[in-house]
Amino acid sequence: MLEKILLVDDDLPTNHLHQIILRKKGCANQVQVYQNASEALTFLERNEPDLILLDINMPKLNGWDFLDRYVATNWDKRGTRVIMLTTSLDPKDREKAMTYGVVVDLVNKPLTFELLDQILEKHFA
Repeated sequence: MLEKILLVDDDLPTNHLHQIILRKKGCANQVQVYQNASEALTFLERNEPDLILLDINMPKLNGWDFLDRYVATNWDKRGTRVIMLTTSLDPKDREKAMTYGVVVDLVNKPLTFELLDQILEKHFA
């Protein structure tokens, strides 16, 4: 079981669905959700989640901006794994995501029980 999962996505219905799936799966003691990437970065000043599920396309500070700031703080050395959870089908997004050492995967949302099982097995077995 993971201690903390951070979910960063600007879409309220998506966050609600993902929270339900994470809660029912019981895979983390705490799930923290932010619709704003800047607020999520503030949360990370004092918290070290096991997993960050990060959307790419968000207003103001998008997923790429979030990753740039995350890496600039050296938080990427903590051992937290980031999975980009996005609706993007652009192969260039996958290529770009994998240039960040902290990003371990890019998967298409919405999160499902099956997808969550695959993520946990692949990255936390």
